[in-house]
Amino acid sequence: MSGGPIFIAGVSYSGKTQLRLMLNAHADVHITRRTYFWRRYANRYGDLRRAENLERALTALFASPQVQALSVDQESVRREFASGEMSYTRLFSIIHRQNARAQGKSRWGIQQSFVECDAELIFAELPDARILHVVRAPLERVTESLGKSSRRPGKVGWETALWRLSAGWAERNRRHYPQAYKLIPWERMRADPGSVLAEVCAFLGMECRPGAGSSRSSKVRWCC
Repeated sequence: MSGGPIFIAGVSYSGKTQLRLMLNAHADVHITRRTYFWRRYANRYGDLRRAENLERALTALFASPQVQALSVDQESVRREFASGEMSYTRLFSIIHRQNARAQGKSRWGIQQSFVECDAELIFAELPDARILHVVRAPLERVTESLGKSSRRPGKVGWETALWRLSAGWAERNRRHYPQAYKLIPWERMRADPGSVLAEVCAFLGMECRPGAGSSRSSKVRWCC
């Protein structure tokens, strides 16, 4: 299977994790969580063609808990990076790709809240990327959030504002990138995961079909 990276977007308690687990059940896909590379490290260390800048970037990346949780080796990343374009996006892609290979997978991805805000940068530098944005009804989402965290004053308003911000980015990105940005209603995914996965599979260009799935489980068997 070939294809570009997969990004799962949306706010917390929207169903991103369930979608990630479904896709990770595929034989060729490995999606990790919350590396925040583009947001935290992109362009922070200068031109990576300069050895001292590359060293600073690699030191910062490999000191982060996010990279330490991945199955990657700094020297292997360094060797692969030296053989091509020395850009931040290529460096980040190599790290994720090597981690996917370590899991026996060929296509990498990231689950991360508010990836939707970085869509313009992602598509400019990774034109074959695909973003899946999970959207959940705000009242149900906030109710679950309140049940799992402290009920500090103003939390409902704060969570509602986050939802509105994310929904605004979702609508903008859907209009600007209709072939690369897909909205996935959580309610549909919960009620009929099989049909949603079939749509996702087609959107991602994977010549596969999901096996029998259960609306009560996030684990799905895939048949290729």
